[in-house]
Amino acid sequence: MVRFQSSALMARLSWEVRAVAIRGLVIITQDGTHVQFKKKCVACGREDPSRIRVPIKIGINGVNFYCGKCKEMRVAEFRGEH
Repeated sequence: MVRFQSSALMARLSWEVRAVAIRGLVIITQDGTHVQFKKKCVACGREDPSRIRVPIKIGINGVNFYCGKCKEMRVAEFRGEH
């Protein structure tokens, strides 16, 4: 016997996306619509203790942050994809 999933569940599954870290961040968790990560400096390796939760959009997503150790502005980027 074949069971069919509800149309609401199928619509929800078709919109789920995932995040892939490019540089400057460590992904902690993601749920298909939002990603939660910590920022990490690419020069000195310092990881910011705060967590950021942002919606996942298709394409390159970036967040600017200030590294307290290097005293420089850095960029954290991730890619949203199906």
